[in-house]
Amino acid sequence: MPQESNFPTSSTEPDFARRAFSAQALVRPAEQSEANLLSSIAMQAKAYWGYPQEWLELWRGELTVTPQLISWHWVFVAEISKRVAGFYMLAARSDYASLEHLWLLPEFIGLGLGRKLFLHARKLAASQGFPFIQIVADPNAVGFYQRMGAVIMRDIRYQLFQTERVLPVMRLDILSETGEEL
Repeated sequence: MPQESNFPTSSTEPDFARRAFSAQALVRPAEQSEANLLSSIAMQAKAYWGYPQEWLELWRGELTVTPQLISWHWVFVAEISKRVAGFYMLAARSDYASLEHLWLLPEFIGLGLGRKLFLHARKLAASQGFPFIQIVADPNAVGFYQRMGAVIMRDIRYQLFQTERVLPVMRLDILSETGEEL
């Protein structure tokens, strides 16, 4: 569970305090030298949701950010007081953008940083002319992405240690057929 924090939390502070806190965050391009840090953030964020350790170990590869991935894709971090609090990775596909990662350190969940990163990714995708963003969402993040305007298009189902996993494939339309931003 999240560590104690001096930052406003969604359960104790008014919404304007969360927005003000998020406004302090600097969103900047990730540096290749931050790959290990970003991988650690992804693992900590995934663990926050209470997944068994054996599952986390299986997912380690897909949660690992390498310097090469940072150079090949758009990777941006949210920084608070010179501390990286989260990041996203957006990848170009043939006719859409794919949100490959969006993770926050657990102590920053619920403070508006995820929204700030997501809106940054949306604006970037629109500026590159992508009509939509596709997201293969962790089930714990579906509500967040729905609040951001994404809709579930289909599910990916698979077995993991005798447990059926369902990952929603979501889509956020960002450009109309005429190229206008939605």
